[in-house]
Amino acid sequence: MIVEELLPQLIRQDIHLCRALSVEKRVAIAVYFLADKGFYVTIATIFGVGKSTASRAIIQVVIAMELMLLKKTVYLGDYRKVIAGFETKGFPQVIEAVDGCHCNLISPVYQSSQFIKRKQRYPMLLQGTCDHSGRFIDLVTGWARSNYDSFVFRSSPVYDTLRAGAYVPRKPTVTIFGRQVGPLLLADVAYPIKPWVMTPFKSVLRPCQAVYNKHLNRHLPQRAYNFSPKEDYMVTLRHVGDAKLPPWAGEVETDM
Repeated sequence: MIVEELLPQLIRQDIHLCRALSVEKRVAIAVYFLADKGFYVTIATIFGVGKSTASRAIIQVVIAMELMLLKKTVYLGDYRKVIAGFETKGFPQVIEAVDGCHCNLISPVYQSSQFIKRKQRYPMLLQGTCDHSGRFIDLVTGWARSNYDSFVFRSSPVYDTLRAGAYVPRKPTVTIFGRQVGPLLLADVAYPIKPWVMTPFKSVLRPCQAVYNKHLNRHLPQRAYNFSPKEDYMVTLRHVGDAKLPPWAGEVETDM
């Protein structure tokens, strides 16, 4: 249960003038905010707390999730199962697939011109790598939209460890057409071509190359970014004790 996992980081003591907000309620506030992309005022009204209280609760829970949950949920796992999973999809010796997305954020106080986009949005790049099942095994963020996916990739630990041959324990290899091939990574055309990176053909010359491109794009992490936040929120919220359910609690739409 998420509350039990975060309890050591979020437990607070009551003081003489104020009773501490329960861990369950703080988690519910944060999960609602992350799922619905709402405003502090709206969330404060729904949960019956002050705007500043809601803001503090969200920040506390997000930091606790990074400290307590990130390493338990985003990791490689058994590399043998991952490689076998990709092989059943037609990609032998692949250990992960990489892609990026844009995360809109509030304008930074400094250097906002690096982040600004059309419609006055301020997107930040997030790079995610997934295994054969679509589960995230690595996440990197912090770069403005003005940078390219290839730059973020080259700046990430995944790039350095794969290039050094240290990403997978003991660097397993297989023989393909007479050549020893180590762990590979799937990527789209925005990423550089490397001996350990498989990208689509940029100029399709033969039907088999078109089939390869279509099959590769089907297994990139883009689908992992397309989830239903409200549905996930309701599943999580039902495990948190004293949270006040929003009006749409019984009518969650799965098609966002």
